[in-house]
Amino acid sequence: MNRPEALLAWLESQEGAMVALLEEVVNLDSGSYDKEGVDRVGERFAAFFAEHGIPVERKPRETFG
Repeated sequence: MNRPEALLAWLESQEGAMVALLEEVVNLDSGSYDKEGVDRVGERFAAFFAEHGIPVERKPRETFG
């Protein structure tokens, strides 16, 4: 299986986890100007990616998340 096919197969296998993650972050109080809320959403996505071996690069901001 080539890389694009493997990626698509992995994404398809993760549908339930991704829908659950989306539901979780949609329910976080994280308006665009709420730095703490936006940071929580970023932390949750970073944790999900780390659980699946996907590298994450974060760029801290003083004003916005």
